[in-house]
Amino acid sequence: GKEHTVEVGDDKTEYFFIDGTFVKKSELVLTDAMDFSIEGGSYGTDYLYDSAGNVLYILNDTKLTIQNKEDVDVADTTIVTGVDCNANIVLAGVNINVSGNSGACAFKIPDNSTGTVTIILKDGTTNTLSSGHNFAGVQKNGDAGTLIIQGENSGTGVLNALGGQYGAGIGSSEMNNVCNITISNGSQLFIFTLS
Repeated sequence: GKEHTVEVGDDKTEYFFIDGTFVKKSELVLTDAMDFSIEGGSYGTDYLYDSAGNVLYILNDTKLTIQNKEDVDVADTTIVTGVDCNANIVLAGVNINVSGNSGACAFKIPDNSTGTVTIILKDGTTNTLSSGHNFAGVQKNGDAGTLIIQGENSGTGVLNALGGQYGAGIGSSEMNNVCNITISNGSQLFIFTLS
């Protein structure tokens, strides 16, 4: 989530570089289209929302608790952490299903990101992350960085991770390697891969 300004003559355009792509800052406006409510952090500093791509970007390790809005049963907003970003995310009733979109990943850590991403499953909640063709439900491609998935206090949170065809439930997309994944604290995980 690094900010850049491009000047051409008198025109200035501000961009954020996120997940290997430049996104216009003007497109990063928090709107009602985002399917989540978020506790903790500040918009623009700790997270951003790309309304054009319907993506929630996590920018740093500020603890964020994310859940579907009360009127949203199934979300199609996806979650992506920043490149080389450390992140501390509590899933508190998130249900993302983008399995019908072959170009979509429910929860993505950018390829070869060096950060440590920690996902905490809030006690008493069920969280489902379903991705499209070739993508993992929770995707981490490459040898760099670490993914930690853990339960909260009593470890009663549940994660259903469903990869699309050729994608892992938790791990890599098709034809990619993965390492440095830790699952702990009594989490209940249900991992599915379609082949």
